[in-house]
Amino acid sequence: MLHDDDHVGLRIPPKALHNHPPVPRLLSFKKLVNMAVVVDKYDCLHATRMYGDSWMKRWMPLAEKLGYEKCLFVARIWGAEKLFGSLFRRVAAQTYPEGRGRYG
Repeated sequence: MLHDDDHVGLRIPPKALHNHPPVPRLLSFKKLVNMAVVVDKYDCLHATRMYGDSWMKRWMPLAEKLGYEKCLFVARIWGAEKLFGSLFRRVAAQTYPEGRGRYG
């Protein structure tokens, strides 16, 4: 465990991998983001894949609202491609309005 690791988040993937209770069915937005960081950092998507949709369900409708910018990262981690694409296009449009960016 590294100094910046979420200790609660690190305990969930092993429980999920073995389907050992209690794997939380709902996560706060902060815990969802922390879990996405743990999953990405330790390459343990396989252990949490079956929970990703239910964890994201509550928060993804808020993805375009102020304060939920990290939904882009969360959507990428658990493979919500449609949502990721939509959010990415919106961020790109806000970053480079009227196509005047390096990639526009």
